Amino acid sequence: FCTNPIWVLKTRLMLQTHVSTNPTHYKGTWDAFRKIWRQEGIKSFYAGLVPSLLGLFHVAIHFPVYERLKMTFKCYGDSDLRSERTLHLGRLILASCCSKMVASLITYPHEILRTRMQLKSSLPHTVQKRLFPLIKNTYQREGFRAFYSGFATNLFRTVPASAITLVSFEYVRDHITSLNDNILSPP
Repeated sequence: FCTNPIWVLKTRLMLQTHVSTNPTHYKGTWDAFRKIWRQEGIKSFYAGLVPSLLGLFHVAIHFPVYERLKMTFKCYGDSDLRSERTLHLGRLILASCCSKMVASLITYPHEILRTRMQLKSSLPHTVQKRLFPLIKNTYQREGFRAFYSGFATNLFRTVPASAITLVSFEYVRDHITSLNDNILSPP
């Protein structure tokens, strides 16, 4: 809720154009903020909020799938003893990448819907600013594939970031756990 205005500004700045019947031009973030505030009101900063909230399901899918894949791929090896466990970098990367792709595949349409709700468009307000009419309109005019436009590019951006984040977390957690074990049970 607090960050939705930032997403609206980002989307508008990224997709501003000078080549349409309604060209937009923002000189920067503050200029975009002022123009949107004056011309469209505060409500515009919350365009796409419902699809953004649906994006929370991404995390609810990503992390449980990741935890399951860590066990399936035996990312910590076969030993039950903490002192004998070793992290397997390749397996951790694979678990992270696969879980991110699964979560993205299931939840990506919310990003399309959020972006479309945040843009100025020629669609009637009753279609563009309401989730179910927008879904129906998008499907009727462009088909199912429209909900996945830019999906591959999104994966190229998010999968490596996920792998770096989750693998780093695993290594830091393992290191802290080892330090903790050494402090609590000295040799």
